Amino acid sequence: MKKWLLGIFLIHVGSMAHAGTVSSFDDIEFWVGSGQNSAALVMDWQEDSSSEEAWVWGYRWDGDASGEDMLLEIVAADQRLYARIGTDSGFGTPLYGLGYDLNDNDTFGISDGTAFNSEGIAVTGNHDGAAATDIGDLYHEGWYSGFWNYAVSDGNPYDGGAWQSASSGISGRILSDGDWDGLTYETDWGFDSFPENPHAAQIPEPSSCLLLGSLFAGLGLCQLCFLLKRKAS
Repeated sequence: MKKWLLGIFLIHVGSMAHAGTVSSFDDIEFWVGSGQNSAALVMDWQEDSSSEEAWVWGYRWDGDASGEDMLLEIVAADQRLYARIGTDSGFGTPLYGLGYDLNDNDTFGISDGTAFNSEGIAVTGNHDGAAATDIGDLYHEGWYSGFWNYAVSDGNPYDGGAWQSASSGISGRILSDGDWDGLTYETDWGFDSFPENPHAAQIPEPSSCLLLGSLFAGLGLCQLCFLLKRKAS
């Protein structure tokens, strides 16, 4: 019984670690919103790296929607995502930092102690230099030392299209059906770093700790039933 339950737990953990590559909308697993229009958002924390994964989410909507709408709704929907933004001073909402609870252990924080709200958002002034407190997570921020390069693509960038740096920030970007948008943390200010090695962000599952606890609780219940049955006989 113990080996059987442990096997289920290990299978679950293995499935959480698996993420398929993305070459089209059909490969996206985590979709946010509803409507007739669809777009993809790719986030890449590793500048100019083809070995580390970039992560892809899908977004659906009707009517008008901006890049800011897409980003903030995706962050709110995925409990592993975090965004540090500023207030709109007339030039749109600035994006300072993005974080991802990559090891999915339900623990995320950054080194300057900034608190994120229940939707994973922190609204602050511009900031540089904070890092994830968990080495298994991803976080980059910057305003002077680096920045999140916002890119758009003419067609599917992983099937004949090409990334180019956006002409506006997330607030000024008006989405169209079929769009691909990308965010890559960049430090050399070349505006030429774009998401590489895209993988499908996974839909969050119950935490491994909760699952393991429930399995052991089930094992304890089975043992109790066995003892009661043996005592009755």
